Amino acid sequence: MKYIFIFYFLFLYILFSSINCLAQSSKIDSLENELKKSIDTSKVNVLIALATEYRKKAPEKALEYSSQALVLSQKIDFKKGTGNAYSAAGGVFFVNGDFDKALDQYNKSLAIRENIGDKKGAANSLNSIGNVNINQGNYEKGLKNYLKSLEIFELIGDKKSMPLNNIAASYFYLGNYEKALEYYFKALKVFELLENKEAMINPSIGIGGIYFNMGNFKNALIYYNQALKISTGLQSKSGLKGLAKSLTAIGNVYEKLQNDDTALEYHIKSLRITEELGDKTAIANSQINIGNIYNNKKNYEKALECYEKALQINRETGNKNGSANSLLNIGILYSQKGKVEKAMEYLKWGLLLADSIKSKEIIMQGNEELSKVYVKIEDYKNAYNYFKRHAAIKDTLMNENNSKSMAEIQTRYETEKKEQEIVNLTKDKSINDIKVKNQNIIIASFVFGFILLLLLAFLAYNHYRVKQKANEVIRQKNKEITESISYAKRIQSSFLTSEKYISKRLPDYFILFQPRNIVSGDFYWLKEKNNDLYVCTADCTGHGIPGAFMSLISMGILNEIIYSKSHLKHTDDILNELRKIIILALNPEGAEEEGNDGMDTVLCRFDLQKMELEYSAANNSFYIIRNGELLVYKPDKMPVGKYIGLEKPFSRTTIPIEKGDCIYSFSDGYVDQFGGPKGKKFQSKQLKELFLAHCNKPMSVQKGILNRALNEWMGPSEQVDDILVIGIRV
Repeated sequence: MKYIFIFYFLFLYILFSSINCLAQSSKIDSLENELKKSIDTSKVNVLIALATEYRKKAPEKALEYSSQALVLSQKIDFKKGTGNAYSAAGGVFFVNGDFDKALDQYNKSLAIRENIGDKKGAANSLNSIGNVNINQGNYEKGLKNYLKSLEIFELIGDKKSMPLNNIAASYFYLGNYEKALEYYFKALKVFELLENKEAMINPSIGIGGIYFNMGNFKNALIYYNQALKISTGLQSKSGLKGLAKSLTAIGNVYEKLQNDDTALEYHIKSLRITEELGDKTAIANSQINIGNIYNNKKNYEKALECYEKALQINRETGNKNGSANSLLNIGILYSQKGKVEKAMEYLKWGLLLADSIKSKEIIMQGNEELSKVYVKIEDYKNAYNYFKRHAAIKDTLMNENNSKSMAEIQTRYETEKKEQEIVNLTKDKSINDIKVKNQNIIIASFVFGFILLLLLAFLAYNHYRVKQKANEVIRQKNKEITESISYAKRIQSSFLTSEKYISKRLPDYFILFQPRNIVSGDFYWLKEKNNDLYVCTADCTGHGIPGAFMSLISMGILNEIIYSKSHLKHTDDILNELRKIIILALNPEGAEEEGNDGMDTVLCRFDLQKMELEYSAANNSFYIIRNGELLVYKPDKMPVGKYIGLEKPFSRTTIPIEKGDCIYSFSDGYVDQFGGPKGKKFQSKQLKELFLAHCNKPMSVQKGILNRALNEWMGPSEQVDDILVIGIRV
């Protein structure tokens, strides 16, 4: 059966190539004959058509025709023809990899088209400029030009020309899978309505690519095979391109499924087509894919040969994304061969290039691979730092909210088509609510915390004793420590209020919770009592293990106060009682180590029947945005715990709230994070600007925006503190 398929594929390949060549030859002959009898504007149009036909097979001839068209159009004052001539010349430079000259010609074309009011021409120029931006690795600029182009096409009602695929691809490169999926489905819907099968190929492959990157290979194959089926039925150049892309995509899936032989067959078929088409970018991608298979088979010599061919092509065409990918693959290969220095050289080189074009996928992979290299040389500090960067980007790309939003987009698309839902992308993982044991909760907190400290002390002591032993033993102990701290994280997570509990009580909210270490000194706590909803945002003394110990104690005491001390209703009374117990438990007078342990916090009590919010705050303020205005609510300048100065009761304030109010509380970790071009703190001013700019969006979307803004600000800097931000829409 496999050989029947190969024969069928080769037959189609030869047939399509022959038809394509004959059609091209016939069209060129027809245009050449028409040129002989054309004059003025008609002649300009024929010259431009010939330039387009020759741009890949005979670039010099194509440039000659576009130059003739330019001279003639300027001579007869045919401004539309002048704009088209510049665009045709840009197309010649673009397909042959001279992106700087292409950009110059496209910009000249845009200026003329805008000047004469040629809206469709201007939209096409913006789209072409976007294509150059993307190939130069400037994804944000490319996206900006594509969106401008889309706006014009929508204005003139030209659905066929809308650059929806390009917009989707830009969002994909920038790591915004949700937006990418949204625009790919829009494209697919438009082209289905237009019954344009050729145009349906790219969005099908794009949707499959997103699922592939999310690890959903079943869905990926559905859309890749859809693209393959459409491509196989088309006898055109677009069909051949789609066929090559589909084969590559399916080959990548088989590689992930560890079926290297089948994957290699698909990639070689794709390479043959791309070579016939002369598509250098696609040829380079095929070389990388084939190199990956040889690498898997440990045929490093052949793999390196493929990677170096790809790198050379990508450099020649100025494809920075492809170059970064090639460099990373060469680095991975050297790492597998044990050539650590060479591996680090290529990986850092590739990562630097990926950083310059903000390609999150490659940045994520580069950080992961560098982490592995540092583990090999037992530099665990650098290994951890690079892995942390990898994990941060991965969380941004694959967070739960992202997955939910993408599932909603697909479901909406399928519903509009009135077809059966293909797949349920994500299923919410329900977390059982914590059963609060009222009388024993404080004791349980102390016991857990004490066991945690003993466990870590024991592991630290063991680690010190085995430090001089063999490297394998060191790695094993590091693994044990990580697993133990991860278990400690599970203990702490069980004390945090569950997502299921919160979502039943708050329809629109987010919690951005990012510990500096595996466990955290920041915590969030939410409980309902007598129709009142209490929300606490807290930052305990320290971070890591000491902070986590304090958070366990504090959450335990809060539970005890809420459920066992019914007379304590108001937020100031609760904080006063919390402070008293913390001081008695941790800072008794006369203790050997009398310390200032405690926390900064904002405690809110929502009475949604009266539409009132009562709050008390220790050192941390919080914000309310109402009708576009940001209101700041100040705290008492003292912690919940012992401190230097006169102890006085906490105050409380009652605020009327309105439907649509956005309430934001947070610890100091976000605003104190160092980063940016000058390595300074983020500061509350920037955080306020973020809240104001995006407060009208759903809270889940705001969480993603805050997360991305933080990661971009941090860059290569280390996280300095635990981070907690809570947003609630009334």
